[in-house]
Amino acid sequence: MKNYYKESDNLKRGFIKYYYKLKEKVFFHYGGNPPHCANPECPYHDEYVPTIHILTVDHIDENAPDIEIYGRKLYHIRLCSFLIKKNFPDGYQILCRNCNYLKYLERKWSGKYTRIKKKEVEG
Repeated sequence: MKNYYKESDNLKRGFIKYYYKLKEKVFFHYGGNPPHCANPECPYHDEYVPTIHILTVDHIDENAPDIEIYGRKLYHIRLCSFLIKKNFPDGYQILCRNCNYLKYLERKWSGKYTRIKKKEVEG
């Protein structure tokens, strides 16, 4: 049994390394070097992003349908590998998770949500 768990852990580590290599390729292509949020109002737009875990791939065109293969939406590793295989097609950008969720809320609730700017919070 011990060998099974050891092999399982090695497979997980290998998968995680593979996933992050794909993710880095996509994020460096669409988000620049180093990758950053594409929203100019975001604090992560000009500043260094400490980790790519807070960044996501986003459709630029809000009306574009989600990419589906065999009836399944592409997320995370499937989306990254799809974008690499298709030679990084246009129409995608990198956003931080906050901006991506804010974009979703604005689209869903017709612009009722807006980003609070630093100046408003500070003073």
